[in-house]
Amino acid sequence: MNTLYINIVNETWKLFYKKKALVLLILASLIPLGMAAVLSLFQGKFGIGAVRAGEFPVFILGLFTNIFLPLTLCMAIVDLFAGELGERTLKIALLRPVTRLKVFVSKISA
Repeated sequence: MNTLYINIVNETWKLFYKKKALVLLILASLIPLGMAAVLSLFQGKFGIGAVRAGEFPVFILGLFTNIFLPLTLCMAIVDLFAGELGERTLKIALLRPVTRLKVFVSKISA
């Protein structure tokens, strides 16, 4: 169990050092701001009441949990596997006394 924890920490650090993770974090913070600006523009100029002010956080939460979060997780997991295959370091990870299942679980858990 200790090796699984160490692998999860290692994969998490690998993920944080990639520029894609920083870009996704910035994008995740800019999407609600952009949507709030667009909705206030449409409601102010055209009188279209798409989302009321009290419903906006619930609308954004639904958008993130149904669309943005699954796509982000899939891209991050695929990038971890593809990055190691591209750099040819996946063989090094499998040379350690860790089962393939623990390597797989640690990449998904990170």
